[in-house]
Amino acid sequence: MRSSRRRNFAQELQSGTEHLTNVTIDLEETEIAAKILPTGSIHAAELERRFADFMSTCRESFDSQAELDAAGMNYCFSGRGVDAAKNFKTDARKLDLTDDAIIAAAALCARSASWEEAWRAQTKPLADDRAQISTLIDDVGPELQGCAAAVASYRESTTQSLESIGTQLKAERIDVDAAVDQLSKLRHGLTECLDDFGKAHIEAYAQNEE
Repeated sequence: MRSSRRRNFAQELQSGTEHLTNVTIDLEETEIAAKILPTGSIHAAELERRFADFMSTCRESFDSQAELDAAGMNYCFSGRGVDAAKNFKTDARKLDLTDDAIIAAAALCARSASWEEAWRAQTKPLADDRAQISTLIDDVGPELQGCAAAVASYRESTTQSLESIGTQLKAERIDVDAAVDQLSKLRHGLTECLDDFGKAHIEAYAQNEE
């Protein structure tokens, strides 16, 4: 048990350290990205708050890393020590993901040279969800055909809307705040549509079981 805990402690600490090293490498770029955010933008203001939280967690993670590196053997062998190492890894991993998101979002808000790549990153979760729809609605039973058709229809309208938003954003007919707001509405609408389909699927299954 003690050797297993020591091994887990070391693995969690090593993994967290690797994530934190990535954060350190990108830290200057992340700080620069936060400094070029435009004023008067709602989403830029939210990003500034996100960056402040990021820096606070970053400092806490560096402190945790130092404490874990200096921990005695008894602490490394303890369940409390393993839990602390796991928490450190979790926080460091979140930081590693967050700094990339901040850099991308800042590029979009500031419309820097890489803003189009940043916009694609913003739209990727929605695109991924749309790509998975066929696996959900293909080959459904007759009782779900109506719901499946509604999901397919919303997928097509979402595709068209997303293309329109991107075109307007590129032509600067809408600003970033408006584009992000419209994207958020599309995500919410798709989530509701899929939730309705899921409920209908459960109800149909329950009726077939009766």
